[in-house]
Formats: sequence, structure tokens, C-alpha cells
Amino acid sequence: MSQELIFAQYDLTVEKEGLTLVLETQDEKYVVPNKINNVSVTCLMMDFNYDYSNLKELYINKDLKKIIISNSRLLPSLEKIVVDEE
Repeated sequence: MSQELIFAQYDLTVEKEGLTLVLETQDEKYVVPNKINNVSVTCLMMDFNYDYSNLKELYINKDLKKIIISNSRLLPSLEKIVVDEE
């Protein structure tokens, strides 16, 4: 069973294995946090309800297990994804 939480700057779902973060950004560069409130972010979700047209660079941590993109057309400007090994 999961539980949805909304923090001031995050839309999150708490799962047994960690947090699912719904990406909400208008920035060109976004760094996915490794942890939020000391709980690991294990899944990143990009939802068609948000506009990611400015996003060019996405930085993720090596512990991220899953990225869910509801439609590949959500990321028309994405140029690179960088995995932080640390």
C-alpha cells in the first residue's frame, strides 16, 4: 500500500522501497535529490500534466531504480541524462 504526500516543493508517493517523486520543474537543469527527509528517492515520474519543454539536463543518483515517463513527447528539449555514481 502506498501513501501520497505533498511537501512544500515535492509531490511524493511513499512506497515500501522508497519515495516516488513526481517531477515538477520549469528549469533547464534538474538534479533529482538522493533523499527527502532521510528517505531514498527510488523512482522518478514524469507526468503529462506538467510542462517539461525547458528541461535540457537531468541529473539522477545511482540508486534510482525506475523512471516513469508517461509519454516520450514530454521531453522535447532533453539533451542529456547524467548518473551521479556517488
